[in-house]
Amino acid sequence: MTTAGAEKTTADAQIRLQAALDRLESAARALNQRAGDANGAQAEIAALKADCERLRAELDVARRERAALAEINETASRRLDSAIVRLKGAMEG
Repeated sequence: MTTAGAEKTTADAQIRLQAALDRLESAARALNQRAGDANGAQAEIAALKADCERLRAELDVARRERAALAEINETASRRLDSAIVRLKGAMEG
């Protein structure tokens, strides 16, 4: 092989090596980006789970309050019905 031929082969090899390094760097950047996205997604999932737990607790409180209000409503309704019956009886007799 001539000196010119060896230089061309070396130059070609350097070009291929640089192209391979560029692809490797690009793949590494993409992997880092995905890892960052995954970490962000994990943080968002954790935040959503915390929100879910908070909303579940709020729902439990709201259900207890609704049950208490339903009981108060039932008591008030019975008292009003009783008062209406007494008033009708007083008006008739």
